[in-house]
Amino acid sequence: PLHGAGNVPIRRLFKELGYKNTFVVKEQESPNGDFPTAPYPNPENPAVFNIALEMAKEISPDIILGTDPDCDRIGVMAKYNTGEYKLLTGNEIGVLLSHYILTSLEEKKELPSNGVIIKTIVTTDMVKPIGEEFGIEVLEVLTGFKYIGELIEELKIKEFIFGFEESYGYLCGDFVRDKDGIIGAMLVCEMALYYKTKGISLYEALTKLYEEYGYYKEELISLEFNGIEGVNKINNIMNSFREDIFYIGKQSVKEVEDYKLGFSKNLDNNSIKNITLPKSNVIKFILDDNSWIVIRPSGTEPKI
Repeated sequence: PLHGAGNVPIRRLFKELGYKNTFVVKEQESPNGDFPTAPYPNPENPAVFNIALEMAKEISPDIILGTDPDCDRIGVMAKYNTGEYKLLTGNEIGVLLSHYILTSLEEKKELPSNGVIIKTIVTTDMVKPIGEEFGIEVLEVLTGFKYIGELIEELKIKEFIFGFEESYGYLCGDFVRDKDGIIGAMLVCEMALYYKTKGISLYEALTKLYEEYGYYKEELISLEFNGIEGVNKINNIMNSFREDIFYIGKQSVKEVEDYKLGFSKNLDNNSIKNITLPKSNVIKFILDDNSWIVIRPSGTEPKI
């Protein structure tokens, strides 16, 4: 629980679900705002799992979970065939959960004909072919789970199934309408058990998804600029990307989506399309090999 709020509710959850073979990192189970064993208690940071990895040498768990201090996000380490553990990205967890949930609903003949999955614009596109195979629509919103929650509320004739973002936020069902680490822990453990009954690990399940839907690779790069000078620097960077850019590296740009101006432009034929999402200081470049890059300033930290 990384000295946060996740210890009691998740242990209660596991008890009620009948999961007995679970272990908690003793040094991190009690709330402590100083975070003595994890100065940067973000489950996206591999270092927060160091103590858990030492425990894993003795007990060899299938997965290791880590929730952030307010327990609305959850990170997962999965065991490789070599016995080593890999920290899954938020995109990888989201894709695994999406496929598992849709598979489970289909097996129980409960897959809704009007179901939707919601993701943010910076989250992996790998979920799109998965949704297409199951006949499920994938909708996109701006970065921030509040937009997923808002869209759930707005959906009238569609049934929300699952929502996720690349920064370790997940939600199944419409009761909470925000990212929830407790729901995430439940889903990940349920999924790991499902695959274990089929004789495969989470890592092997992810590999099978890549083989079936294609290989996707995502990377997050954060640049920090502090103070008033930093704010000006970030603004200048965003403005510079709004100038005519035809190449990024060796790839030519085929489309630019400017969420602040509210339109996208196809550079091949100069056609313009309106963007229906709310205006936001975000620019997306789609390259000729169908890769894409999104540039946006953080809404909470001095970084881009």
